Amino acid sequence: MAYCRLVLLGLFSMFWATCPCFEHFSFAPKGENLGSFTHWTLTEDAILKVVARFFESDPNVPDGELQNLQPLSAELLFHEYYVKYLNDTQVKPDKFREAMKQIVQVNALQDISYPEDAAIHMRNERIKEGHKWIVKLRKRLLETLAEDKPNYDAARDWLGEIFHTLQDFYSNTNWIELNSEEEFYSNLGKQNSGTIVMIMLC
Repeated sequence: MAYCRLVLLGLFSMFWATCPCFEHFSFAPKGENLGSFTHWTLTEDAILKVVARFFESDPNVPDGELQNLQPLSAELLFHEYYVKYLNDTQVKPDKFREAMKQIVQVNALQDISYPEDAAIHMRNERIKEGHKWIVKLRKRLLETLAEDKPNYDAARDWLGEIFHTLQDFYSNTNWIELNSEEEFYSNLGKQNSGTIVMIMLC
């Protein structure tokens, strides 16, 4: 259970932790065309990368050894870490793969479940409302993970919803065009973060 808590917190915090993490994991890999990627593929890549980084916190694993696996998949990631470094052949990626699938599906379903909700999709100048939506979900998720018996199922759903709105901020606004020197907007989704920047929508 502690593992589940750490991984979910890691996935959640990665979007606010460091610029390189956000740049590399949240959107298209460097040199790739963003148009060929979906919420599904972006989120799956992000989850695999942050879990690889979590495994690399083991002092026996060199930095970048797991994050740079090609192709990066749940099966290869678990094999390389548990078999190669821990000599443990009993741990399988099945539960992790199901958890990842849940987060990714909830993310992708936002377009079907709430197609007209401008705040969730950061459209029609509803950036402030979208920011408040992320703040609300973020608070709920962190409170849940702090409980003695966290509801991991609900936490994964909220994480998927958060990822969707965060990703839509960058795809449905012209933040990137107007702020080419900044890799991500650090105040987005943070409570009491001050005024949300005024951005013209694409």
